[in-house]
Amino acid sequence: MIDNFIKDEKLEEAYRLAKKINDFSALRAVAEAYAEKGEFSRAYKIASEIMDEYYRSSALKGVTRHHYKAAIMHLSAGEVDRAYRVAKEIKDEYYRSRIFKELVEEYKLSGDIERARKIAENIKDEPWRSFIFADISEMYIIKKRNLKKAERIADDIKNSLIKSWALKNVSVGYIKEKKDYKKARAILNKIYKILEKEDAFKRSLILTFVAEIYSEMEDFDRAYKTLAEAYETAKEVKNMDDIFTIIKAIGIGYRKVSSKCIKAGMLSKAYETARNIKEGILRNVALSGIAVACAEVDKKEAYRIANELEEPFRTEILKVI
Repeated sequence: MIDNFIKDEKLEEAYRLAKKINDFSALRAVAEAYAEKGEFSRAYKIASEIMDEYYRSSALKGVTRHHYKAAIMHLSAGEVDRAYRVAKEIKDEYYRSRIFKELVEEYKLSGDIERARKIAENIKDEPWRSFIFADISEMYIIKKRNLKKAERIADDIKNSLIKSWALKNVSVGYIKEKKDYKKARAILNKIYKILEKEDAFKRSLILTFVAEIYSEMEDFDRAYKTLAEAYETAKEVKNMDDIFTIIKAIGIGYRKVSSKCIKAGMLSKAYETARNIKEGILRNVALSGIAVACAEVDKKEAYRIANELEEPFRTEILKVI
């Protein structure tokens, strides 16, 4: 009988009967039926009233999924403001954060960075919140040329690694946009203070950000020394996946620094710096980065450097260049 009431959309009758006979499964079905109709307040109320913990949890999850789907449907239809209004009422933090993340992306694409920032304030889940605010900070640099606002947003990021990356972008922005090396160094000092408190894994990665700032300052000696320091710090890391992550980041660091060095007319300096590294893995990582950077301006020289690499570095870099 309850199933028939639900099929006929006589949901209150279904609810009263299910409540009377204390049928937890039926109450769950009624809650989800209300959610399907878009009556989410009623759906959550019924789901929350279920006495059995398993069925209550299951009902709340079902209602939340319907709620999330409704917000996504509005978003897909271009009804961004309506999607936001629906999303605000989602009870589950995970699903609410997911839809807010999608909304932030929509507003960023439309160029409404301030609206994106305000919506991002609703996101509590980490590291999503930190990633999103780092992204928004970068948008203020690229789209608005507002470095002060970008810095304030970066300062408020909780995740130390992501915060360091965002501050790196601001520091580089002050060099590129303002030629303000004093301010860039002040932000660099903030990153060093963060770095002091971190474990070896995060310190290694943050040092690759620091190297990028030094390369923007055209202090290439300091940049290369910082990458070497990142590698030495990585020796304290035990987890192999973390080590591979660091090595990859160092390789990207060498590519970025070397690209700047080469554009400044100092290919030989970049090459000799890498060639003089005694430790085999780091030398190969450094030369790999230089070969990829060199390929942007001189393919022949890039192939020559790549052919000096040991395997498996040589094969992988030859594929790239």
